[in-house]
Amino acid sequence: MESGPGKKDEDDGLSNQARAMRQVAPYMDAVWRLFGGAVAGVAGGYFLDRWLNTTPWLLLVGSVLGIGLGFVGFIVAVTRLGKRK
Repeated sequence: MESGPGKKDEDDGLSNQARAMRQVAPYMDAVWRLFGGAVAGVAGGYFLDRWLNTTPWLLLVGSVLGIGLGFVGFIVAVTRLGKRK
């Protein structure tokens, strides 16, 4: 963000901890995308298996899809971080 006359720096008035959290937030977003995709896929597959009584096939399919989508989301987030710098 550009600073100029009449503009406040976005870190004005923040504690050191708040500044550190603001700097770490994009990296945490990338990690949560990977983790969230895997958890959603496993949970979705597990509950579909229980509902349709197809154990363990939908759990395996859900796990692979969730991990794959989580990995894609992770790569997209990390790529955006690289472009910002």
